[in-house]
Amino acid sequence: MLSKKTRFVILDYFLFIGLVLLFTGFFWQLKTTRLQTSYYFWVVLPILCSLLYHFKTYPFKPLFFFTFLFILYSVGSVFWSDNLSYSAFFSQFKKLILILSLFFAIAYINNKFIYFEKLVLHLMLFCAAFLALYNIADLVTSVGLNGRISGWGLLSNANITAEVFGMIFIFAFICFLQIKNKIMAGGYFLLCLLFFIEILLNKSRGQQFALFMTLILIILWLPKIYWKRLLGVVLGFFIVLLIFYFYSDFLTTIFNRKLTFSCRDTIWRDLLQSALKTPFFGRGEGASSGYITYCSEMAYQALIGTHSVYMNLFLYQGAVGLFLAFLVIFYALKTAYQSKYKEDCFWGMIIIYGLIAFIPNGDSLLSRPNEMWILFWIPLAFLASRTKPLL
Repeated sequence: MLSKKTRFVILDYFLFIGLVLLFTGFFWQLKTTRLQTSYYFWVVLPILCSLLYHFKTYPFKPLFFFTFLFILYSVGSVFWSDNLSYSAFFSQFKKLILILSLFFAIAYINNKFIYFEKLVLHLMLFCAAFLALYNIADLVTSVGLNGRISGWGLLSNANITAEVFGMIFIFAFICFLQIKNKIMAGGYFLLCLLFFIEILLNKSRGQQFALFMTLILIILWLPKIYWKRLLGVVLGFFIVLLIFYFYSDFLTTIFNRKLTFSCRDTIWRDLLQSALKTPFFGRGEGASSGYITYCSEMAYQALIGTHSVYMNLFLYQGAVGLFLAFLVIFYALKTAYQSKYKEDCFWGMIIIYGLIAFIPNGDSLLSRPNEMWILFWIPLAFLASRTKPLL
C-alpha cells in the first residue's frame, strides 16, 4: 500500500498536469471532447479519489457557497423539465461534479505551488501567441482581410476565439502596465498588439465592445503612476490607425460586417415569448426550448441556441436563476475589489469582460469544459481559493 506522502505526490503530479492541460488546451486541442477527456482523467478522477481530504482543507468562503447554490439550483431545475429522465439528471449532475472538481483542484494546487497561477497564465500567453500568428497568417494568405478569423481546432468558432483571446489580451495588457523591466514591457506590448490584431480580424463585434469597456475600467482602476506608459501606447495606436485610415482601406475592410444582430433579435423575440410562460423558475435544464425560429439572413433554416447567456438563464432557470447568477457575479466582483492579491484584480476584470461578452453570445453557464470556463468558472475558482498570499 502506498504511503500517505506518496499518495500526495501522485495527487500533486496529476492535478498540476491536469490544470496545465486544461488551461493551455484551448489553444492546441483539436476537439472539445479531447479537452474534456483529459480533464476527466487528470483532474476529476484524482479529486474524487481524495474527496474527503479536499472537503476538510478547502477554504469554504461565502463566494463558494453562493456559487454552489447557483449550481445546485441549475442542476435541480431538471426536475421540472419536460425532458426529465435518469440520463438527463445524470448529465446535469455530472456538470456539478466537473465544476466542483475545478474549484477543489485550483484551491489545492494554487495554494501549494505559489507560482502556479503566474506560470499557467504565461503558458497560455505563449500558446495563444503561436495560435494568433497562425490564424492571422492563414487568413491573409487564404481569403485576405475581407474574411474573418474563425479559429483552429477547439477554437474553430469566431465568437469563441474572440472571447478567449480577449481574456489573454487583458492579461498581457495588465502585465505590460505593471512590469518594471522595459524590455519585458516591450515584449508584452508586442503581444498586446498581436492579440489586438487577432481580435480585430475576428470581427466579433460583441467581444470587441466587451473588451473596449473592460479596458476603460482597467485604466480607471489602475493607479495614475501607470498612466504615463499608457498614454504613449494610446498615442502610438492612434497614429497607426490614422495612417491606415488615410492611406489604405484597412479599417473599412476590418469593420465591413457593419452593425447587425445576425438573427439574434428574431431568436430573442421568440425566446421571450416561450420564457414568459414560466418566468419564475424557467423551463428547467435540459428542457425543450418551446419555440422554433426561422430567419431570412440564415435562408430560413431552423435556428438553435439562445445566443445569450442571460437569455438562456431566463428561459431555462427563470428569474430565480438570473438572480442567483448575478448574486454570484456581484459577490465575485466584491471579492476581487476587496482582495489584497493583485491577481484577483485581473480575475475580476475577466468576469466583467465575460459579463458584457455574454450579452449577445453563449448558452448555458452549466457546461463541460469549454470557453465558458475561461470567462466564468475559472476566475470564480481562483477568487474562491485563496488561503495565503502569493509571492
